[in-house]
Amino acid sequence: MPQLDGLGLLRIVNAHYPDVSVILITAYASLETARQALRLGAFDYLTKPLDLNELERTVQTCLEVRELKRLRAERDTLAEVMALLDVSRMIGATPELQARVDAFVEQIWHRFRPQTLTLSLLGPDERTLRLLGQRGLQPPLPVADVRLSDAPDAAAFQAAHHQLVPSQATDAHWLHVLHVQDRPVGVLQLGWPLRTEVLDEHRRRVLEIFATSMGAVLENGRLYDRIKRQNLQ
Repeated sequence: MPQLDGLGLLRIVNAHYPDVSVILITAYASLETARQALRLGAFDYLTKPLDLNELERTVQTCLEVRELKRLRAERDTLAEVMALLDVSRMIGATPELQARVDAFVEQIWHRFRPQTLTLSLLGPDERTLRLLGQRGLQPPLPVADVRLSDAPDAAAFQAAHHQLVPSQATDAHWLHVLHVQDRPVGVLQLGWPLRTEVLDEHRRRVLEIFATSMGAVLENGRLYDRIKRQNLQ
């Protein structure tokens, strides 16, 4: 390895492949090197000449630890998802659409901490997409409608949303088309600033599940508003 040593490789692996577990093996053993390897995130540190039985035991232990971490992450994900589903039910207890939108935006803003957030939903006539929720945009965008094509699909919703929301100064975006029974009803977009951590796999899964559950909640609010408006007319 003429370009870097084992510790340098360990740094690169941790930076670009954080899910990879590293067992460092070296012929130049020292207590300080071992401490540094463990401090940099190596799972273990073995010395040459290598005992293959010891290597097998170390790999087995590493796999067991990884499985325990996976199970803990699954448990944490389930707990967070259940909490957010309870939040969805609480938001659904408020019939008016804008109240549901505001509560949903507030939850996303504080739980996932994006730099920008925009939410567009079907308009009352089901022929337009309307910007109903936003955070972090300066100056704020005006509430506006974009005409949708007949029987629009998810791609049409994304295109209409991009007409409502111009490109922001962020390089990390997460965009999700909200569906109800395979029918698109809105678009949620989050943005993060340059050079910041965005969503890891765990947070992305939780956000997708929450957004999916809220699609029906928001659509029901829109239908409630439409029926209320018709009754008033």
